[in-house]
Amino acid sequence: MSEQITYHNALSDRLVVCHFTSHTQFVVYSKELIIKYQSVTTDGELPPLLVNAIFSETHLVRVADKFTLAPLGEVDYSPYFNLNHREGHNLATEDTELFTVVYNDTPLAVQGQLVGEKLTTDISLTYHYGLSKAHKNALYFYVVDDILTILAWHKGEFILANRYAVANDEELFYYVMLVINQLELSASDLHFELIGSSSQYEQYTGLFKKYVSPLQSTQSAKTSSDDASNVLAQFFGTCVL
Repeated sequence: MSEQITYHNALSDRLVVCHFTSHTQFVVYSKELIIKYQSVTTDGELPPLLVNAIFSETHLVRVADKFTLAPLGEVDYSPYFNLNHREGHNLATEDTELFTVVYNDTPLAVQGQLVGEKLTTDISLTYHYGLSKAHKNALYFYVVDDILTILAWHKGEFILANRYAVANDEELFYYVMLVINQLELSASDLHFELIGSSSQYEQYTGLFKKYVSPLQSTQSAKTSSDDASNVLAQFFGTCVL
């Protein structure tokens, strides 16, 4: 993504910050939800053009963090997290109406520079997106920084959210098909949706076409960009705004 050299702040502007494992992406929307500014930093710091800006709302989305799902209302969530990961530090939680997302709340440099930010996770946003689509049998997935994230529904019930480290298409194919088989999802009668770039869509369409019902591409994630993290940042922007 080319760096913008100008930005004119309006008090009605909205800022969405997406923190990925390798970088942080900043997207500013006008009140009409038109993108006014985009930037990527690898140090996690607020871009200089945004340092003195004032926003009507600010959202911080944590993407691809280690997480686990747990029941609502628990006093101590560390045992749930530790079952799936090494001992977590600074654990944070986010409640949905069905479960609690427990994740390792590693301090981010940008958090000290934001004012009144609303913090959320990619898992919560993708869950609510899938819930709104109301497909009885569905699998949604995205890949960024060599991390595959999958959420699945079976017979109208939410049954899975998980991440897998993937180094190539063969590993991605293995984990997606593993989920479909283990959860007994009907590969021929499945809403199968990628949240990703156009090149990813073409790549994965060919990968799965003989095995799963036709791959769909998330409409709200279609942008002129072919960068997966940029597409995801704009997708999550549409989710929070």
